Amino acid sequence: MQACCIHAHSKTFVHQVATKVYLAPDTPISQCLPYSIKHQHLFSGNVPQPADWLRAWRACRTASSFKGAVKFYSTEDFAAGRNTKLDSVSLKNMILVMHWAVKSVRKQRLEQATSISLSVDDRKEYRLVRYRCDVPPRTAKQSAAPGSQGPQGSQGSQGSEDGPLVADGLLGVYKTGASVPENTLEEHDADKSQVMADSIGIVIDRACQDPEGKTDEESCSRLKLHVRHFAADQCTSARKCGRLLVTGGQYPNLVWVSHDPAHQVRIAYQDPLHAMPEFQDQWERLFAPGKGKHALIPDIQNSEVWKARLMAAQQEVLMLHGSQAGVEKVIRALSFSQPRFDSSATPMLKYFCMIRAMAVLCAMQAADERNTVEIRSRAERALQNMNAAALMRCGLTCDYTSECLRFLRRNFDIEDPDVSCTPRVLEEFTKRQRFLFVDGYSLSDSSQVPSSVDGSEAPGSQAPRRCATQLVYEEIQTPEPIFYGNIVHYLCTKAGISDVRQIMGTMAHVVEAMLERLRVDLTEDEIAVALQVFNLRLWQVLQSTEIQNGEASVPPALAMIPAEVWLLLIDLFRCVGIRRDIQAMLDPRLGVPEKADPRLVQYIKF
Repeated sequence: MQACCIHAHSKTFVHQVATKVYLAPDTPISQCLPYSIKHQHLFSGNVPQPADWLRAWRACRTASSFKGAVKFYSTEDFAAGRNTKLDSVSLKNMILVMHWAVKSVRKQRLEQATSISLSVDDRKEYRLVRYRCDVPPRTAKQSAAPGSQGPQGSQGSQGSEDGPLVADGLLGVYKTGASVPENTLEEHDADKSQVMADSIGIVIDRACQDPEGKTDEESCSRLKLHVRHFAADQCTSARKCGRLLVTGGQYPNLVWVSHDPAHQVRIAYQDPLHAMPEFQDQWERLFAPGKGKHALIPDIQNSEVWKARLMAAQQEVLMLHGSQAGVEKVIRALSFSQPRFDSSATPMLKYFCMIRAMAVLCAMQAADERNTVEIRSRAERALQNMNAAALMRCGLTCDYTSECLRFLRRNFDIEDPDVSCTPRVLEEFTKRQRFLFVDGYSLSDSSQVPSSVDGSEAPGSQAPRRCATQLVYEEIQTPEPIFYGNIVHYLCTKAGISDVRQIMGTMAHVVEAMLERLRVDLTEDEIAVALQVFNLRLWQVLQSTEIQNGEASVPPALAMIPAEVWLLLIDLFRCVGIRRDIQAMLDPRLGVPEKADPRLVQYIKF
């Protein structure tokens, strides 16, 4: 927005009132608005003030009851010397007013949209249905105009100078166990996928209801008519639900059913690792024991005695060696959560940093006669598993999970992932994984990793990262004897050549299986691959690349673009002000047919 527009908007009455309320929420609303005799009756009685609306908003955004929130706000008003009149009933009514205001804006936004995407996510007994839709330019301009009341985009909306162009939010919440039409055995025994499809329709109907409970059938039909994309996780019932939505007839323009890429990446890098017996045994030994069994990390995390002894062991290690794999402080928490495999990357790295202290702790527990025989034997087994082969396998696992988690968090587990960049980021990730785990660069010095693979050539990139396996090697360079009872244990990571080859070969199989799974899940969706045409970075590279000796190439997805799409894209270039020669895009050496469509001839040059 230009400075002149901001200055003009600051002169409006709405801007001045909003500024007063924002800077002083406790100011009565009657002092912010102009005096008018006919409107004075609106301020008589217990009228909620801006501060009360802020409190009501905070109450519904936090996990507190209405009565608890009222008690907290009453104490706050008493300390400030104010006479509060807020009770639980008033708080509930204000939240209902905000609920219907948000619902009305959302309904208006969906009615004006021409393309709507729906996503479903089950969280315990609740099903969350989210939406993402376009905002027409005309509506966007109205919403950006001073003093307008048009729909606004959410925090994650993409916008321009004319206003938000994309809006997203929560469409509704469906309670899977209690929201059945009739609580009968037949209803609970119905097809799970069909029930999921029906629940999406119920949520849409609720979104089109008024405060009296009447459903706007016209708005509901218009909303379903503009649904063009459905996304869910990769479970069988969700995939079948997508097919039922396409064939059911209620969503005639639903053309794309996809899966959550973040969920696909999690499954792709978790399953191959657990399929190998050595890594599965390591996982159960450190993190996820079976029923009635124990694992080292949860045992330490759930015992105050073990945690206190571990911190004491770390202090002793810091006094002798100065640091723990570069960490010069005592690590107090392992940060492990059982339900998710993602949460094992950080605890595994901390396990390596504290490997000396972990060994001392296990030796103390194994030699302490005050412990039971079962606890002493568990501690001894954990200490005996700190051998060369096991520590190397743990280091590779830590590097593997850290790399996959970084790839997931940067590209897919974000608010607005770019689908058009998926092939490019997957290619870069594949190249790095093969260099680290197939070619064995994870065991070498970080300076030997090619800069093109490490990413250090990118603008603003940091120094090459060291792998966890290298950290362990640097932490334990020589065998260290640990005495407990009449037994001596050497903490060493110098494995034999045959052990190293066997472990690296197993990890190479895991990585290749993971990459093949990602290739199938992320690049064999025809629509997702076709969206690569909107990769602006790729267009920039193609326009700036000089074709020499006929060696330039372009992805097959661009070579298969029909003439109609080329015309639209060229018009798009012209609209955004690009005045570049696109003859290179139509060159036969790039994979485009030599006999181009005649309609393209007049658009070859701007």
